[in-house]
Amino acid sequence: QSQADLIIFDIGELNEKNERVLMDDGPNYQRSKLISTEEALSLIIRYSRFVAPFNYFARKDIYTENQITFPENMIFEDQISTPTVYSHAGKIVFLAGGPFYWYRRRGNSATGEKWTKNLKQTITDLFFALDKERQIYLNFFNEKYIDNWHFHRMIRFYNFYFPFNIRKEFSKKMKDDIVSIGINSLTRREKMTYRAASSSYINYFYRNFRKIKDM
Repeated sequence: QSQADLIIFDIGELNEKNERVLMDDGPNYQRSKLISTEEALSLIIRYSRFVAPFNYFARKDIYTENQITFPENMIFEDQISTPTVYSHAGKIVFLAGGPFYWYRRRGNSATGEKWTKNLKQTITDLFFALDKERQIYLNFFNEKYIDNWHFHRMIRFYNFYFPFNIRKEFSKKMKDDIVSIGINSLTRREKMTYRAASSSYINYFYRNFRKIKDM
């Protein structure tokens, strides 16, 4: 009806009991509406689930005319492809009234074998994807805002996605990356979060706390 180039919509989850679970937070669109490229990219920045390729429909010519592909044999490839699609779409509509896609989560699938098989490559893929994503955002937002997003994205991967054996290696790379961005640009609370994430002692207590919590 709107002749949109890109339609974005929210998703939900199906847990192991096949129960529908809504996300805790999300965009407050009461009705379907036309949104700007900046608004579309902000959905990814504010709600990381919107980076998934099942969160939208896009015209085929956006892919073909801009040579957008999903890199093969790479983890986190949607961190590059989705922002690229969003940034090349002319007319974007957010479709309210969802979720319109239900994601079936099976246990700890996010920390499955493909993440742990090659630690070095997993971390390399992530930082490559985050850097490419960051370059796209810098065309639409100011640098300080994107540096802040970059920092919190790394912390989120560190805390919620990686098992301990990856977390230990990831923290080493994260230190170098934060230094390159400039740790002085972080707030006091962010500096504390960073130092906690890179502390082997806190890693140890965090890991054991999670074990107790999951019992």
